Amino acid sequence: MRRSPRPVTSKIDVTTPSRSGHGGPATVDLHRTRGLAPHEVTTRRAIPVTSLNRTIIDLADDPRTHLRAVLHQAEINRELDLTSLTAAVHNANAAAD
Repeated sequence: MRRSPRPVTSKIDVTTPSRSGHGGPATVDLHRTRGLAPHEVTTRRAIPVTSLNRTIIDLADDPRTHLRAVLHQAEINRELDLTSLTAAVHNANAAAD
């Protein structure tokens, strides 16, 4: 007997400055932030996205995420830099204080 695949949510995560006045459509899980530093933003296919480190930090705050799988995939892709991630976590904690 084959097991059914886990359902995949159709929502996408979007991080936006807290000054934005409205929510997004039902297919968007909107996250607000005070701001993103230039090193926390990059582009993929001409779309601005958060950097890997910022994404990992954001995912760590949400118990619904699959952080372990994200870290594993980043390691497989040879994109995980633990020194850089540690510094980013330190900076995020300092900014939160």
